[in-house]
Amino acid sequence: RGGRFFKVDEVFAELGIARRSGSESAAVKPVQKVKEPTSAEIAAKAHIRTHAELFSDAAVSFNFALHHSIYTLHGPLDTDAKNALRKWLALLHRALPPEMKATHKQIDALQKNFDEVASSEDALLKAVDGVKLDSNTWSLSCTKGDHHKGYTCGLWSMFHIISVGLVEHNTNEEEGDNMNQIATMDAANSLRDYISHFFGCEECSKNFVRSYDNCDFGRCQRLSDDPGGSADTWREFALWLFEVHNAVNVRLQREKAQREGKPRPTAEDKWQAKWPSAKACPRCWTGDDSWNKDAVYEYLRSEYWPTGGAISGGNNKKKKGGRLRKRIERIERFAMTHEAEFVDASMALASNGTVMPLAVVAVIGVFWYLLKQHRERNRYGRGKKFDGEREAMASRMLHRSPYRSSSRGKP
Repeated sequence: RGGRFFKVDEVFAELGIARRSGSESAAVKPVQKVKEPTSAEIAAKAHIRTHAELFSDAAVSFNFALHHSIYTLHGPLDTDAKNALRKWLALLHRALPPEMKATHKQIDALQKNFDEVASSEDALLKAVDGVKLDSNTWSLSCTKGDHHKGYTCGLWSMFHIISVGLVEHNTNEEEGDNMNQIATMDAANSLRDYISHFFGCEECSKNFVRSYDNCDFGRCQRLSDDPGGSADTWREFALWLFEVHNAVNVRLQREKAQREGKPRPTAEDKWQAKWPSAKACPRCWTGDDSWNKDAVYEYLRSEYWPTGGAISGGNNKKKKGGRLRKRIERIERFAMTHEAEFVDASMALASNGTVMPLAVVAVIGVFWYLLKQHRERNRYGRGKKFDGEREAMASRMLHRSPYRSSSRGKP
C-alpha cells in the first residue's frame, strides 16, 4: 500500500494463498525442488527471541492486519464483521500486557471512533497511522530470514499472548468486584469470529472455524461461559489454543510433504512439528503423545507474558506480596528457560554417579541464596520510608555478602 513496509500480495503468495476476492483461493503449485537452508535461516534457528521482540512481532502483525485484512471488499463492514471487530478489540484491550503500548494506543483510537472505523477504511487508517511502532519489521525468529513468513508467526504470538493475558487479567480482577473478568468461551468466540471474518487465508480460516464448531480438543467441555472460576479454569483457554496450534503445525507439515512429493510424515516427523520441543521444555511432554498441563502452561506464561507478572489492560492495581511474587516468577522463569541445560548437564554427570548429589546441592544452594536475599530485604524494611540514617544503614547491610553469617537484629 503506497510503498509501505511490505507488499501484501507477496506475503499471501508466499503463504500459498489468495487474498479474499469472492472467489476460491488460488491453487498452490507443487514445489519441485527442496531448497537448502540459507545462512539467514540457519541463524534464525539459533536466535533466541526476547520478550521485546515477541511483543513487537505481535504488534507488527496486528498493524499489518489492520492495513490489509479488515477491508478486503469495498464499502463498510457488514453487521457480523463489525461485531466481530468490536469484540476482538475489546478482548485485546483487556488481555494484552501494558508493555505493548503502541498497540494499546491503536486499539484505543479504534474504539474511540469505532462507528467511523467500521464504515470506512480511510477512517481506520487515519486512526492508527499516527501511532509509531517500536519496529516495522518482524524479528529474525519469525521471518527465518524471509520477511514474507513473519505475519502468521506474529499473529500466533498475539493469540498466545491474549490466552495467557486472560488468566492475568482475571486474576487481577479477582481482587476487585469480579465484574470485568473474561469468560474463556467469550474469548474463544471472539478469536473464532475474528479469524472467520479477517484472517487472510480463506482455507485456513475455514479449517479453524470447522474445528472450532465441531468442539475439537474438548472445547465445549473445557471452556465456560461463566467469567468466574479459578486460574485452573481460565488456563484451559491457553491450553486449548496450544493444542489447536500444534494440530495446525502437523496439518501444515502433511500438506507441505504432499506439495513436495514426499512420503506421508511419520509419527516421529509429527513430534518434530510440535512445540515446544522436548529440549526446550523436557517436563512438557510425558510420552505417548501426552503432555503435562502444568508444565505446558508455565512454559506458555514464561514465553508469552512479561517477566514480573505485569497486569493487563492498563489496570495496574498493586497486588499483595508483589515483590515476593515477582521473585518467585523470576526463579520459575529461570528454571523453565534453562531446564534443557540442566537436563543435559545431569545426563553428562550420570555416568559418574554424581548427578543426584550435585543436583540437590545446586537446587538447594540457588534457592537458599535467593530466599535469604528476600528475607534480608524484608527484614530491613526495604521499600519503607526511612530517615536518612536508617536508610544508609540498611543499604550497607544489604550490600554485605549473602554468605556471611549474621546475628543482626532489626534496625
